[in-house]
Amino acid sequence: MLERAVLTAFVATAHSERSKDFYERVLGLKLVSDEEFAIVFDCGGTQLRIQKVEQLAAQPFTALGWQVDDIRAAMQELGKRGVEFEW
Repeated sequence: MLERAVLTAFVATAHSERSKDFYERVLGLKLVSDEEFAIVFDCGGTQLRIQKVEQLAAQPFTALGWQVDDIRAAMQELGKRGVEFEW
């Protein structure tokens, strides 16, 4: 039933302006809209909705991931944009 349906991804933030800047400027995603309840980005044809919430607890698992052709090159580019990687 859903195998052909378009997927929308959801994550949340308690800091909408910082998140908007990060996803747009650092990750380079196209901002679609900044709505009352969510910031919406286009991520390679998938809609990413970053829900605006009052409080957010850090989770011990990955929420989003991207498949890239060259992980080292992607990490270098993101590092130049201020992303810090943890091991």
